[in-house]
Amino acid sequence: MNFRKTLNSFNQGNFQHCLQDELKYLLNDALLSEDKLLLKTEMQYTGMLKPDGFSFSLMSTSENCDSITIRLGVYFEEMMTTCPCSGEEAEYANLFCNRALIIDKKTAQGIITKGNQGEE
Repeated sequence: MNFRKTLNSFNQGNFQHCLQDELKYLLNDALLSEDKLLLKTEMQYTGMLKPDGFSFSLMSTSENCDSITIRLGVYFEEMMTTCPCSGEEAEYANLFCNRALIIDKKTAQGIITKGNQGEE
């Protein structure tokens, strides 16, 4: 996963905007099949996510000579019923988890880890 725009904007005014854009692109690029945010372990109901039911909050950032670490709060919606066949709209549960995005400064490649993994 490439995060070049986020890396280039680190500690600048447009950092959060670039991060949001690249995370949304990541979600649109096969999130559900690849589970890039490692959400399967957070799911409590059907394991089916609402495709547009994601948002992020920037919790903190840190850096060392090799990488930057971005702590994120991830808000997402999981379908509570497997079949809204009766014509009723599906019900969704609002869920939250913490993730860390670690971006290599040389390659701009990022990996997402759970919780406090990747701390220096």
